[in-house]
Amino acid sequence: RARTVSGRGARENGVFGLLLEPDGRGAEQLWVSSVKNGVGVLQGGRWRYFDQPSGTLPAEGARGVWRVAGPEGSPWRLMALAGGEVLRIADDFAQTRLPTPWPKRPDTAVLYVLSRSLEVVPELWFATLHAGMHRLRQGAWTSYPGDDAASPWMVVHLAEQKDALGRSWLWAATDRGLARFDGARWQLLPGGSGPPGDGYRHVSIFEEGGRPVMWASTNRHGVVRLDVSDPLAPEPIYDGRVPAPPDPTVYSVVRDSVGRTYVCTNNGVQQLTPGPDGRYAERVFRRRDGLVNDECNTNGQFVDGSDRYWVSTLGGLSVFDPRLETTTTATRPKPLHVTAVRVDGVRRDPGTDIELAAGAREVRIDFALLSGLREPESTYRTQLQGFEPAPGAFNHEHGRSFTGLAPGTYTLVIEARDWAGTPAAPQAVTLRVRPHPWQRSDVRAGAVALTALAAVGLVRLNNRRLRAQQRDLESQIVHRTAELHAANAQLTELSYADPLTGLANRRRLMEAIADAFGRAIEQERPIGIVVADVDRFKQYNDRHGHLAGDAALRAVGQALESAKRKQDLVARYGGEEFACLLIDADGDVVARVAERMRALVEALPPRALGNDHDTITLSAGIVSRVPARGESPDDLLRDADAALYRAKSDGRNCVRRA
Repeated sequence: RARTVSGRGARENGVFGLLLEPDGRGAEQLWVSSVKNGVGVLQGGRWRYFDQPSGTLPAEGARGVWRVAGPEGSPWRLMALAGGEVLRIADDFAQTRLPTPWPKRPDTAVLYVLSRSLEVVPELWFATLHAGMHRLRQGAWTSYPGDDAASPWMVVHLAEQKDALGRSWLWAATDRGLARFDGARWQLLPGGSGPPGDGYRHVSIFEEGGRPVMWASTNRHGVVRLDVSDPLAPEPIYDGRVPAPPDPTVYSVVRDSVGRTYVCTNNGVQQLTPGPDGRYAERVFRRRDGLVNDECNTNGQFVDGSDRYWVSTLGGLSVFDPRLETTTTATRPKPLHVTAVRVDGVRRDPGTDIELAAGAREVRIDFALLSGLREPESTYRTQLQGFEPAPGAFNHEHGRSFTGLAPGTYTLVIEARDWAGTPAAPQAVTLRVRPHPWQRSDVRAGAVALTALAAVGLVRLNNRRLRAQQRDLESQIVHRTAELHAANAQLTELSYADPLTGLANRRRLMEAIADAFGRAIEQERPIGIVVADVDRFKQYNDRHGHLAGDAALRAVGQALESAKRKQDLVARYGGEEFACLLIDADGDVVARVAERMRALVEALPPRALGNDHDTITLSAGIVSRVPARGESPDDLLRDADAALYRAKSDGRNCVRRA
C-alpha cells in the first residue's frame, strides 16, 4: 500500500514540486511545493513552512524544486515560483532571485529544469509555461521560442539521451508534440513518425533489450513508445506488451532499479512489472490502496535510491515502498468457502456433499475467497474430477454450473488465489447423482425376464414421458435463452454508458465514429465532430469539492444532450471533456449545434451545478468534412482537438473550427 506523506495544497491543486535530497547530516530532507499554499520542508521529522502571508516566500506558491549542477559545477537548489520567477535557495534557506529572460506574468512559470554537461561545460535548460525553452550557459542566455511557432510553445518536461557514439541529444514534451534538439535547433517530430497529434507531458528513456526506448506521456492518448536508437529516425513500437493505462491522460513514466515502471494518470498509478516473456503485468494503485488522490500532477513523480516511488497528486503527496508491499498478513492464506448451491434453480444449504435426485438437470455451485482486501482481484480455477481431465485456467469466475450429469459420484476441486497471488487451501465438493430406477443393475436384470409385450408397453410409456420432459426442457431453454439475451443486452448497454452522466462513454463513441466514418466515405457525405472541454474545471473542483464537480458534469451532459439533433451522439470523452458525433452534417450545422451547446452550458444556474454562486463555461473545437480514403477517425478527432486548443488559447467560452 501507498502511504500519505503530506496533504499540502489539497484545497487548491495539490503538490507540484518535489525534491528529496541529503540534509548534510547523514539523513534526508524533503521539499514539497504547491502552487497556492507555499512550500514545506520535512527535516529531521519536523516540517518547516514557507509562504507569502508569513513573508518567508515572495509568492503564494511554487511550481517546482530541483537540485541541479550549477554553471560553475557546484550544486544549485532552484525553486520556480508561480508567476515565472526563479529563486536559488541556499542550505540556510536564504533566497536569491535568479535573473531570467522570459516575461513574468500570472500565466508563466518554469515547469522543469534540466542540467547537463556539454563539452565539459555545465549548462541549465528551463522548460516554461507559454514562454518556450531557455538555456543558461557560461552566464549567457539563449531562448528557443519554438519550431515554426507563431507564439511560444509550452514545454512541460525535458530528458537527455546519449547515443551509441556518446553524442548528447535533448528531448522535450510540449503542447505541440515531441521535440528534439540536435545541438543547434529544436525540431518537432513529424506527424508521420507515429506519435499522435497531441500535447505531451513527460519523456523518459530506458534501456530495453540493448536499445534505448522512449516512453512519452500524452494528454489524451496514453503512452507512446519509440525506439530512439537513431534519434534522427524514431521508430514507433507496437508490440502489444504494455497494457493500456487506466486513463488516457498520463503525467509521467518512471522506472526503478529492478525494472518496475510507474505510469501516473488521471485515474490512479499503474505499476508495470516485466515478465520473462517481455510482457508487463499490471497493478493499479488508487485511493483504496493508500493514494491520497487518484489524479496525478505534472512533474511530481520520481523513484529514489531506495526504489521508493514518490507521487504528487491533486490531494497531496504519497509514497510507495515495494519493500513493504508483502507482509505476513498479505501472504497468509485466506479462507475459501462454498457460498451457494442451486439445483434446478432451487437453493440448497451450502455444503461439501451434495446429493442430486434422479433427473436433476442443472446444479450451480458458487464460491468465494474471503480475503477482506481487493476481493474482485481474486482468481479461481476448478476441476470436476470424474468428468474433466485437468483443472482449467485461473480466472475471476467464482461459480460453476453443470447440466445433464450422468449418474455417479464426482468431486469438484476448487482452488483460489488472492490479489497478491497467495493460494488458499483448496475446497472439495462431492456430487452424488442418483440413477433413475431403470438405470439400476438389479432392475435391469429383472427387466430381462419380462415378456416382450410388457417390454414394448414400458418402452411406449417411457417414450411418452420422455417426450413430455423434452417439451418441458425445450420450453425452459427458450425461456432461459430469452432471459440470457435480455441480460446480455442490458450488460452491453451498461458497458456503453458513462456511470456519472448517463451519456455514452468513450468506447461507444469510438465504435459509432468508426461505423459512421466508413459510411461517410462510401456515400460521400460529411461527418461532424465536436470536442468540448469544461473551462477551468480543476479550479471549480478545488473550490467547491468533488460532489459539486460531479453535479456540474451531470448538468453539462444534460445540456449537451438537449442541444444535439435527434440522430447525433453525445459522449463523455474524458474527465471533463465531451464529444459529439454528427452524421450528414456540414460545417454550418456542426457550428450551430456546438454554439447551442456552449450557450446552454453558460446559462446553467449555479444551483444546477452544485454551488450557490459560480457558473461555468465551455470551449469547443469542431470539424466537418467528407473523409478521404486513407483517413482514419483519429484524423478527425485530432483536428477537432487542435481547434479546441485554439478555443482555449483564444480566451475560452468559444467555438473554433478546424
